Amino acid sequence: MAKENKKARSKLLIIVAIIIILLIVTVVSVLVLKNNNSSTGTEWGDSYYTYLKSAIKENNNKEDYGLKDNMENTNIQFIEVGESNPVMVMTYDYEGDSYVNIYTTEGENQVDKVVYQNPATIDFLYDIQNKSYDWYLHTENETEDLYNKIYTILKKPEQNNEAEYTIVKDDVTTQDTVSGETITLPKFDEIFIRPEIESTAKIDFTQNINPKNLKISITNIIEKFRNQEELITEEIKKAIENKIAEIEEIKQQIESAKAEIAQKVAEETKKKEEETKKNLQDEKARKVIEEGKKIYENSSKVVSEANNTLSETEKAVFNAKFTCYEGATVRGSNVKALINVITAHNQNNGQNRQVSLSGNIQQLTDVSSAKTYNVKCNYGSDGFIKSISINNN
Repeated sequence: MAKENKKARSKLLIIVAIIIILLIVTVVSVLVLKNNNSSTGTEWGDSYYTYLKSAIKENNNKEDYGLKDNMENTNIQFIEVGESNPVMVMTYDYEGDSYVNIYTTEGENQVDKVVYQNPATIDFLYDIQNKSYDWYLHTENETEDLYNKIYTILKKPEQNNEAEYTIVKDDVTTQDTVSGETITLPKFDEIFIRPEIESTAKIDFTQNINPKNLKISITNIIEKFRNQEELITEEIKKAIENKIAEIEEIKQQIESAKAEIAQKVAEETKKKEEETKKNLQDEKARKVIEEGKKIYENSSKVVSEANNTLSETEKAVFNAKFTCYEGATVRGSNVKALINVITAHNQNNGQNRQVSLSGNIQQLTDVSSAKTYNVKCNYGSDGFIKSISINNN
């Protein structure tokens, strides 16, 4: 009887051990399955993860996912573009240059890509004229820097071959002052300001990354993702305001320096005219004393030459007041200054050498400081400016 009880207890222990082992296997399986099926936290994050997981499994068709052999320093980040799901941006180095891939998703594991074959980078910039913050794709060639909004690239792909902003390399507005200094303003600073935002969360990506680690990394940067409203803090807005004020001050300094230079040219020309008159008068008197009748006989010739010299100097002085404003892309503020100069001239000179306005700009109220205009001086047969045409660009 004792022997049978002992055998029964042994069987019971075996059964209990088997049950425990089965429970452990079941729990582990459930945990593994749960981990494999767990979400990154968002539907769009799950779509990107599924897409990348498929990409790293592909050996022969990696180009279909925008991947290449020998990609280096590959990073992935999410940015807000418009009101759609966040955009996934992949940046990487290849053969010494930087490249960008852009991916979008509308959910349901559907991901579309835009792959740039030429070197490119992305920038978060403030458009001064349009008063807007946007992510831009920056490409370049030997002579130009090209900028396109990523929003435009995604929403209006037919415009992808046309840059929204083209800036000639080393394009800088320069203006010398009467004191010999030089004021400079890069063209980029006239169009954009680069806000000093905190870097968006990124992950390092390699084509041999473990899918589990990939999911963890994507989940982490999704948790750290910040939309545009969160990126643009009050400190950023204040810094932008200060930068705009600084740029406007430089523009004013350039315009003031230009006006001072024009005034100096006019004064020097007038001084030269007075010296020329005095020299001619002295020369004439000396010759009259020394040569008497000879001077008298040739006086008409001397007077004619003197008048010609005076006429040329007078023309230079007269025209200089207006030619300093001439150009194909003259700022609205300069056009207003020119109209004021013309008005003052006509009021102070009666009917003598009046200068008229032609073109589609006839008065100050027609001019906008935010625009540029084509200004051209028109000369009469005597070499003096008769009219100035001002037209919209």
